[in-house]
Amino acid sequence: MCQPRTKAQDAACFFWAQSTFGRIELPDPRLVRRAVLVAALLAARPKDSIPHACGRWADTKATYRFLENDRVSARALNHSITTSAVAACRGLATVCVIQDTTSFNFSGLQQTCGLGPIGEAGGARGILLHSALAVSSGGLPLGLLDLNFWTRPPPLPPQRKNHKQRPIEEKESWRWLTGAHAAHRALAALETRPKVIHVCDREGDIHEFFAALAHLGDDAVIRCAQNRAVAGELGLAHAAVHAAPVLTTTTVEVPRKRHAPARTAHVEVRATRVTLTGSNSLRRHGPLALNLVEVWEPQPPPGEEGLVWRLWTTLPINTAPDVLEVIRIYKLRWRIEEVHLAVKSGCEVEELQLETMERLCKALSLYMAVAVRIVALRDLARQTPEAPCTVAFSTLEWQALWAYRNGRHCLSGIPVPTLHEAVNWLAQLGGHLGRKSDGPPGIRTLWRGWRDLQLLVAGYRLQT
Repeated sequence: MCQPRTKAQDAACFFWAQSTFGRIELPDPRLVRRAVLVAALLAARPKDSIPHACGRWADTKATYRFLENDRVSARALNHSITTSAVAACRGLATVCVIQDTTSFNFSGLQQTCGLGPIGEAGGARGILLHSALAVSSGGLPLGLLDLNFWTRPPPLPPQRKNHKQRPIEEKESWRWLTGAHAAHRALAALETRPKVIHVCDREGDIHEFFAALAHLGDDAVIRCAQNRAVAGELGLAHAAVHAAPVLTTTTVEVPRKRHAPARTAHVEVRATRVTLTGSNSLRRHGPLALNLVEVWEPQPPPGEEGLVWRLWTTLPINTAPDVLEVIRIYKLRWRIEEVHLAVKSGCEVEELQLETMERLCKALSLYMAVAVRIVALRDLARQTPEAPCTVAFSTLEWQALWAYRNGRHCLSGIPVPTLHEAVNWLAQLGGHLGRKSDGPPGIRTLWRGWRDLQLLVAGYRLQT
């Protein structure tokens, strides 16, 4: 399985792949080396198909053999990804763990075994993934602490038993609890365990999930989905928090929607502490006290739906800075949606042509790690713009970018560009115009830039 050195090994993505998969537990050292090279090839050209990303027939064939090898499991790849994420969390005081579920549509793979139904209706088939993304308190993606792939069984006839009466272990919502426990176990390997804040959307509004986090000793910020029964005169959570006095006012950026442009919402912020009383799970867990923060837009623009967020949290809510911190942490949740955007649109994983679910899961694990790297590069350039670009680019890569930008060969003695400069050049290579009105580059232009950079490097290497 050993191959001659390829151009991927001269790229910064090779060093990233080495740090992520270099210690993967596989039965043959040659498989470990292949895991690193495959990850580097896919990271270098994330938007290309496997044959295009590999470039050479020998690497293409070896990549498919790697994915088909029964001695390589998705579990081993995921464990290596998790170990790398835990290492990135070392020394941090606080880590936010963002959970979310997404689906991958492989309906076109009629002969692929192991797929299941996805979506509420129709005949779509594919794989579901529930993942836990670790980010720093400042929002920098650190890695994935859990990847849980599964498929649904074929639809069954309607059951008489009420869905709400079924134990949590029989529901898909059980994934939120397993994700929290997986992240907790992973971070327990650190000498000094950071404070953990779980961040979830409405699907995480589960009484058993709140109880599990209390047992683990972790904090949480979770979007409220249910108007739960609470102790007190008002009786319901939404009314209780809306009756609380306004702690502060602030603004929230509302992203563009299909029929509405992006806008800034001026909101009032309230908070209160409530005790949940109406859930059936109270029989198992007892009363549970939580804080609830409300973000309310009193005067939305004409014809626009007002912004309303209600956030369950275990974090302090005593002062205006406290509740603003809760809101800031909740907004970190979009990082995992950006990772899912990067893996689907940037890496185009739904175009994969593999014959079994297990092989697809192996490829999806590799591409999920690549997607986190893309989002992290964008955020790293925003948070540490003056850092040398060599933290993310090889010498050959930044020199090729410099030559492309300046229209001449990069001579020795040229100072190493900053990370901000190199990422902007990469984004321009991917189609970002760089005008003041365009804002900072996004992940779409970065994944296109990474793909084109490898062609640029190949041409630049021929000239040196």
